[in-house]
Amino acid sequence: MIKSKTLPFCLIKVIILVLVFSFPTFAQREIKKVETDKPVVIPAKPTLGALLVVTNPSEAEVYLNNKKVGLTNSKGELTQTNVKPGDYTLVIKRSEYQEHREQITVKAGKPSTVNAKLKPTFAIILLTFTELGAGLKIDLDNNTLAPEQFIVDLENKTIKIKTNPGEHNVSINRRGYLPLSTKISANVEEDSLIPVSLERIPINLTLKTLAGARFYLNGEPSGKVPATGVLSLATLKPDKNYKVRVELDDYEPKEQDITTEAEKDLELNLALTPLPTSAAFSDTFLSGLAFWDAPKSWKAENGLLYLRGDTGVGLPKNKRYRDCNISFGLRLNKGGGAAWVVRARDAENYYLFYFGGTSGRFANQFRVYICRDGVYNLESPADPALPPPVELKTGEDYRIRIQISGNVIQHWVTPSNIGEEYSLGLFKDPSSTFPIGGMGFALLADQDFLVHAFDISLPTDSKAVR
Repeated sequence: MIKSKTLPFCLIKVIILVLVFSFPTFAQREIKKVETDKPVVIPAKPTLGALLVVTNPSEAEVYLNNKKVGLTNSKGELTQTNVKPGDYTLVIKRSEYQEHREQITVKAGKPSTVNAKLKPTFAIILLTFTELGAGLKIDLDNNTLAPEQFIVDLENKTIKIKTNPGEHNVSINRRGYLPLSTKISANVEEDSLIPVSLERIPINLTLKTLAGARFYLNGEPSGKVPATGVLSLATLKPDKNYKVRVELDDYEPKEQDITTEAEKDLELNLALTPLPTSAAFSDTFLSGLAFWDAPKSWKAENGLLYLRGDTGVGLPKNKRYRDCNISFGLRLNKGGGAAWVVRARDAENYYLFYFGGTSGRFANQFRVYICRDGVYNLESPADPALPPPVELKTGEDYRIRIQISGNVIQHWVTPSNIGEEYSLGLFKDPSSTFPIGGMGFALLADQDFLVHAFDISLPTDSKAVR
């Protein structure tokens, strides 16, 4: 009998099952191998702290528990590391500043920061200029400061003065400028400001001319010359151009251009020339009112000038006289009287003479007034009213004669039916209010009269121009 060399089938089956069920368990097992050349470090718990001190101003000494630990740098900073945790007394010192002291706590692992603004022991006076120039002299409490005792900032136009707190007197001087003095209270909390605007020293102008002359500077009224004939002004600025003008009634105005210089006073002598006197003048009123400035209602016809309607003043055009003789014929159309003007500067400034008729407001009175700027009071004549030697009657003709010499004005009247001349009196103006002017007529309320044969003649020694 021959034996088989193969494994029994049942044994093979058992082996296969064992392998099948054993493989997954084997496959799921993983073996990891960690390879490293560095040791594992476990961080230690911090035991020290850090401190940053910031000061204003910089370069201050810093102390911890009375031990100096350093000086803040130009940025005002000082850093301290490896500081043991705990409570400390921090002290900061700097020259001219109050000591800064405070309690701080330094903690392990946490930086601490201290900001300290030091308070000064001095005060600052700050001068702020509108114009900062050379040649300044500054006095503090009557002591002149040397240049190194203050700080000049040309860009910002300021000067800084360090001083003790309290009240101070400050004076600022500069050549060619008016000095500035002030008192100020300085403190350590903030700068004490003094605005500075120095004014140039004005130029003195001495003007010599006729008393009463009006003075104009660049067209602006700047004074009136007193009785001494000398006017002084201290209002001109240096290095400026000015136009000077002097005016006086009845004189030619005088002008002059001047230029001022620093610290140099001026003296002007302006002689005034009298206005020329007009030539003799007469009007027969045969050509209307061509030679007159008069109210529109006045009429000139057939050798007669009729004054009625519009009240006002009528004057020959462009005529002015000082000493002269005047005559004219006069007739009243109503009993209100008549009026005329002498030495009229214009239609609002003149001597006014009023001759009352039999029924006028001031019947049978001869009055004189001084009219300034169109204003006078009929109730207040310049001289006491006088009763005329003859009555001025309606419809009758009279001849009026006037003689003017200096500040004296005399009147006479001649009634045509009598032919004899009578004096109406003499008026003298001590002030010579109107030394030159035109001659004409005035129409007041309730008046209606006419004139004829108007004539102005000059004394034989007078010079006149047309």
